Amino acid sequence: VASGTAMATARHGHAVYKAAFDMTGTRFVTASRDSSCAVYDVTTGSQVFTGKCRDRCMGAAFDEAGGRVVTASFDKTAVVWDVASGTKAFTAKHSGLVFSASFDASGKNIVTGGDARAAIVWDLVAGAPRVTMPHEDRVYVANFD
Repeated sequence: VASGTAMATARHGHAVYKAAFDMTGTRFVTASRDSSCAVYDVTTGSQVFTGKCRDRCMGAAFDEAGGRVVTASFDKTAVVWDVASGTKAFTAKHSGLVFSASFDASGKNIVTGGDARAAIVWDLVAGAPRVTMPHEDRVYVANFD
């Protein structure tokens, strides 16, 4: 950053809606209108993971350990991906578009927000919603404190 030289460049076919670093600052994840998410290694500039959604990928975030990514998509899902294997570890199905998703500090829960007018906390161990918090309008951003 101090040099002003780009260390890695996200390569997508359309707009990138979200980009976020992992806790170490050595990798970042992107969410794109081209229905994909990708993880890049900042030190090598290489793309190390690509996940494919069925519609626009609106949000993406790492867990604290950096081994998983959660995506939010217009396909009405939030998906937890294992970055090393490239597999889906969990899919949270919603009644509407999903705009935002993030992990809690333990990595055992995610929170999602979307146009269904609620923020939902999902228990990844049980594989089910834990808490649904209704709102008067869409939830564009949902995070844990």
